[in-house]
Amino acid sequence: LKPLAQMSQQDWDEAASLPGLKTYRYDLVDYLRQVIGNIVTDAHFGGLANYLSAQFPQGANNSVAQVDSVMQDLQTRFVAAMQDVDDLVGCDDNYMLGRWLQEAKNISPPGEEQLFLTNAIRQLSLWGLIGGQVHDYASKQWNGLISAFYIPRWKLFFSYLGGVIIDSNGQWNMPAEDEWDYLSTIEIEEPITATLQRQTFPVQPTTDIKGAYALITGLADKYLPDWRGDNSWQDEYTIYTNVSIGWSSSQLYQSWSSTAVMQHSVCKMLPECVGFAPNAYGNGGYIYAFTTPQLGSGTSTIYLKKAALAAKKTAPAGTNRKSRRR
Repeated sequence: LKPLAQMSQQDWDEAASLPGLKTYRYDLVDYLRQVIGNIVTDAHFGGLANYLSAQFPQGANNSVAQVDSVMQDLQTRFVAAMQDVDDLVGCDDNYMLGRWLQEAKNISPPGEEQLFLTNAIRQLSLWGLIGGQVHDYASKQWNGLISAFYIPRWKLFFSYLGGVIIDSNGQWNMPAEDEWDYLSTIEIEEPITATLQRQTFPVQPTTDIKGAYALITGLADKYLPDWRGDNSWQDEYTIYTNVSIGWSSSQLYQSWSSTAVMQHSVCKMLPECVGFAPNAYGNGGYIYAFTTPQLGSGTSTIYLKKAALAAKKTAPAGTNRKSRRR
């Protein structure tokens, strides 16, 4: 991203006719696609289950209405990130579902266009005539496929999870994995695979080469706010350095991301995440269920949201607090 940080919209526009800019655009799209994907993956696998177990603990009389509210909030956050990826990859012709389907039609012998189209779609969605044989084996982060296939599946996932994680007595209830696999195949993957054959998707990028500048820089600002060398995102936190962390495993959840700025972006996706520790226990982790932590001398750094500290009206004792100056 460093060359991009040195370019203005005018610089980008003046280079729009050069072949090298399209190659660079591809690299930018590919890089940011992976960054956002990693953030979503971390929020999903590294934090979601732990966050839910913290919100709806075993033995508590959990409210179904509260579950519905939390699930709706999570769905909004995750779907927004997926839509960002769909928009991002839509500015490069190498990530177009419409192009893939058009190529399938172009190579089909006379009278077999529908067969080739069906095979091209099922390779991406179900990998075979019967769904779930090799789940997501040929998944692609393509414009059109994300919005028409993956986002509806995410919505079903949160709707389903909200209906099963709490039983009729308000207790935690984790369903079997194969139950979700069956439901997603029957209610989403099979029906949408059939409807994709009747839809028309753009073959060319939905955002032209000049418009790609604003889209790419906007998403970089959103998910990697330090890419221009600006660390003002840290102003949201009180930073404690050279500490050891004494949280129990129910309060600190391991991260897949290894940089503070990416953990910041993940924390924003998970409601009630009050901070993170980038270098604690390997890659670090995310902090929920905030209480006054027991801290002592050590080598870790923690970022705690100022708003969370103010709400609790407490701060970790015996720590070295780092003040940021602009």
